[in-house]
Amino acid sequence: MKRKTVIVVVALLFLFSVSSLCFSSSEKKGEEAKLKMDELTVQMWAGPESRAMLEAVNVWNAQYAEKLGIKVSLVTIGRVGYPEKIASVLMSGVDKPDLIQVFSIQSGSMYPYLEPLDGYFQSEAFSAPDGTKYKLGEMIPSTLDSGKVEGKQYTIPTDVSWFFTFYRKDLMDLKANPLETYDDVVPFAKKFTRSLNPNSPTPYATITIGKLVWYNTAQFLQTLWSYGGSMFKEGTMKPAFDTEAAMKAAKYLNDLGQSGVMLPDFENAEFPETVAAFQNEQIAFAVFWNAMLPMFNDCEQSPKICNKIGIVEAPGARMPDGSIKRYIYIHCINLGLNKNSKLKDKAVKFLSWATFGEGASIYAEHGGAPPVYSVFTGPNAVEPYKSGADWIAKYGRAAYPFADLQAYLELMKNYIQRLMLESDYKKVMADLQNAATDFMKERGYLD
Repeated sequence: MKRKTVIVVVALLFLFSVSSLCFSSSEKKGEEAKLKMDELTVQMWAGPESRAMLEAVNVWNAQYAEKLGIKVSLVTIGRVGYPEKIASVLMSGVDKPDLIQVFSIQSGSMYPYLEPLDGYFQSEAFSAPDGTKYKLGEMIPSTLDSGKVEGKQYTIPTDVSWFFTFYRKDLMDLKANPLETYDDVVPFAKKFTRSLNPNSPTPYATITIGKLVWYNTAQFLQTLWSYGGSMFKEGTMKPAFDTEAAMKAAKYLNDLGQSGVMLPDFENAEFPETVAAFQNEQIAFAVFWNAMLPMFNDCEQSPKICNKIGIVEAPGARMPDGSIKRYIYIHCINLGLNKNSKLKDKAVKFLSWATFGEGASIYAEHGGAPPVYSVFTGPNAVEPYKSGADWIAKYGRAAYPFADLQAYLELMKNYIQRLMLESDYKKVMADLQNAATDFMKERGYLD
C-alpha cells in the first residue's frame, strides 16, 4: 500500500513538473511573441492634425496591436519648414518613418520616394482588423485624386480643407437669394460696405487671403478654374495666365481689392484675421476655408455671432448657355508609404484603418476632417461636413501635382497679392506670365 502511494506521488510530481515545463514554455513563447511585435512609425507635423491622429493611434494600440502584431508610434516634428524636413528624410533612403504626412501640393515632388498603393487595394492589408474589406468608393473621389500622380495612388487623405461662402444669416439669406457668380460678388459687397452704403449693417463686406503666403493662390485658382482656365495650356506645361479666363479671374480679385469692400489691411490677412473680422461683426460674408465654422458655432469663442453664420457653396462663373460652372479649391493632408519601409503590408493595414475605417471616425471626433462619406454624411455628421460632402464631390479640385508645384505657387503668391493692391491688373498678369514662363524654362519643363 505504501509502495502504491509512493508511485502515485512520484507520478503526480512528474505530471506537475511536465505541466510546469509546458506552462513555462508557452509563457516564454508568449513573451517572445510580444518581443517580435513590429513597431510602425507614423510621422506628422505638430498641431491639431497630429493630436487627432494620436487619439486614433491610442485606440489602435489598445485594441489591435497585440492581435495583429502591429504597434504604432506617432512622431511629430515642427511645422516651420516641414515640407523641406520630410523631403530630406525621404531622400536619405532610411526605412523609418513607415508612414509620413505629405501635403497634396507635395505629391508631385515626393512620389519618387513613396510606394504606389494601387497594388494593395485588392490585398488583405486593405481591410479592417476583423478582415472586412474597405472600398475606395467610401472616400470622396476628388480628395483621393489629390494623392495621385501619373495615374497612380501614392497617398491617402487624412484631412481635407475646402472653400465655401460664409455669411451672416441675420443680415442675408444666400440660400434663398444665392450669390451665384464671381461677377455678382463685388456689386453685392458694396451693399454691405458703409463707405459705399450708409445703411450698411457692417463696416465692410468681406475679406480674402491677402497675405503673402502660397495659399493666397487658392482663391485665384478656383476662380480661374470656374471661368474655364488652367495654370497651363492644354497638353503642355506652358503657363496660361494670358488667357481670357485668367484675365477674368484677375479682374475679379482686382475689383475686390480696389473697390473698398474689403477690410483695411487685407494684404496682411489670412485665417486668424478673417475669424476675428466675423467675430467682431466687421464683415458680412467671405469665401474662405471650412475650418472657421466650428469656431463660429462655439458661443464661448464667438458670442456675438454664435448661431448667426450660414454656409453655401462658393460662387462660380456663368457660361454662355446660362449654366454656372463652379470649382472649389481643396487642399489635403495625406499619408504616404515610405518606399524603403520594411513593414509595408502592416503599414497599409494601419493606413487603411486610419483613413477609411474606425480610425477616420476617431480622427473626426477630435477635430479632423477625413473625407470619407461615413464621416461627412453619417448620422452624427454636422455642418460643414453634411453639405461639404456634396460640394467637394461635385466641385472639388486640387492643384495639378507636378514636381515643382509648391515652388510655382510660391512664385504666384506675389502676383496674386499685387492683383488686389495695384490698379493695372493686366500688367500684373503679363508680369506673372513672363515670370512663370521663365520659371518653367529654368526647371526644364520648356524647350
